[in-house]
Amino acid sequence: MLTPLEEIKSKIDVVDYIKQTVKLAPSGKSMKGLCPFHKEKTPSFFVSPERQVWYCFGCQKGGDIFKFIEESEHVDFPEALKILADKAGIQLRYEDPRIQTMRNRAFEILKHAQIFYQQNLSANARVMDYMVSRGMKQETIETFGIGFAPAGWKNIFIHLKTKGFTPQDIEQAGLITRSQRQEQRTEYYDRFRSRVMFPIFDQIDRVVGFSGRILPQEFGGPQDQSQEAKYINTPETLVYQKGKILYGFHKAKQAIKDANAAVLVEGNMDMLMGWQDGIENIVAVSGTGLTEYQLSILKRLCATVVFDFDMDRAGEMATDRSIGLATKKGFIVKILSLPSEKDLADFVRDHPGQAQKLIPDAQDIMAYYVDTAFRQGDATTEDKKRIVAYLLPRLKLLDNPIDQQKWTQTISQKLRVREELLIEELRKTPSLLSEEAETNEPNDKKSSVLFMKSRLDLLAERALGLMIKIPYANKTVFEACSFFPYRFQEFVRLLGSIPEGDLQQGVFPQSLDQESLNYLALRADYELAMLPDNTTPEKELELTLFELKREKVHSSLREITLALKEAEAAKNVERVNELMKQAHTLTSTLAEIENSV
Repeated sequence: MLTPLEEIKSKIDVVDYIKQTVKLAPSGKSMKGLCPFHKEKTPSFFVSPERQVWYCFGCQKGGDIFKFIEESEHVDFPEALKILADKAGIQLRYEDPRIQTMRNRAFEILKHAQIFYQQNLSANARVMDYMVSRGMKQETIETFGIGFAPAGWKNIFIHLKTKGFTPQDIEQAGLITRSQRQEQRTEYYDRFRSRVMFPIFDQIDRVVGFSGRILPQEFGGPQDQSQEAKYINTPETLVYQKGKILYGFHKAKQAIKDANAAVLVEGNMDMLMGWQDGIENIVAVSGTGLTEYQLSILKRLCATVVFDFDMDRAGEMATDRSIGLATKKGFIVKILSLPSEKDLADFVRDHPGQAQKLIPDAQDIMAYYVDTAFRQGDATTEDKKRIVAYLLPRLKLLDNPIDQQKWTQTISQKLRVREELLIEELRKTPSLLSEEAETNEPNDKKSSVLFMKSRLDLLAERALGLMIKIPYANKTVFEACSFFPYRFQEFVRLLGSIPEGDLQQGVFPQSLDQESLNYLALRADYELAMLPDNTTPEKELELTLFELKREKVHSSLREITLALKEAEAAKNVERVNELMKQAHTLTSTLAEIENSV
């Protein structure tokens, strides 16, 4: 029996529905058109008939048909479900006892699952050793109901069946998936296997889903870690929509209200270890970018949000979109920078009792932006233009004219340019969140906009997208794995391990994130649509990998150059010598890359 969501998707084709309001044209296996959510002249909005998903490479919105309704009609998921149910001719009323029964059954199943996972954790000494190695205390484990999903394909499935639940009930709760084999008999298996299980609670303490972290090999996890995603989350269900949940909010909400501030982190472990260390007003946006809905929840309780970002290269690039949305909501926005290249979880483990002391020193958002803009230097005219193009759209986010004047003066003094020139430029500059700032036209003069990614990110996505269209090239891409941004490397390793025959048939392992696959499939058609007639996909992939390697090395050299300046100013001879060796190695690598063409 199909769930209401499955029945709606079976009756309403996403392409047919979107074509009612967006003019679409074929582009490879996908369809493309002008995005309905931002102004553009060149089509960057792609729809996949095969995967029944859509994505815009301009404003970076995307999802399934329910998400399209949410964005186009400005409604939440339940209302989108009702709209589509009406269009599909499906009787669906929230007051209908059958719908409420489905939700209540899902809550009951998830509670049983949490107890099952908790019991497995208590009985597994090696997993407990892992939790201790991460610095987690027993009190934290118990407070947040953390558990363990044992190895095996049908543990939770069999356990819940003995409780009287049907396979359909368990699947709708997001705990099992169907086998992809082309057999007549449907097979089910556990979604979470050999994983530390973090239950996700709603605002009234009900379990709505789970986030499962793979157990490291040395603590009894799988031998081949490259075949598994580090984290797997519950898919969206009737009781769980990831954009509406803040991990840990059920425990942190009173502390957020009392402090009139919320500390926002990226992952479950960061939130848990921060809470354990005394930061009780902390929540995580795990598994999703920060949404307006999540900010609306916080806005009812506090006036300030403090963002904490990982200190690796991917995390250090603060999420402009999240910051922009928070500023637009009227929050006082601050940035917390840890005094080491570690995430909050590792910092707390290594420096217990210190994290809470850093919160009062969190940096004002504009001070953070100014420091970021000037980090690469301001000596040349081009440097000054880059800094102005970066800062003014962000300065425009400040609604208070006094704040704008203060930072205009600061930027003017640091750049050694007349303040009236900056004021005139600011008057003409759109805010990061304006429609004009969201354009992706090639001749756009702004150096950075809210939804733009780094050049290295774009090259990485292009390479992965093209690889899907050139299955026999996955080994070539895999060999360049170390040049990809850190957050892409696990995905590259997983794709590189897939047999060529499976890639040609579009067969991907379950461990690969399906949302990322959907995105890359659309990205592939987008890149092919942009290719000149005299260029082959193979040639474009070769050029993209060349540019990716070169950009990675150039980026590393820029970082070393800045570090050298600091070391020389501090007269740290040992550090200078170490950085010079690194620079020499990178220069040699760059020469090899240049000569390979």
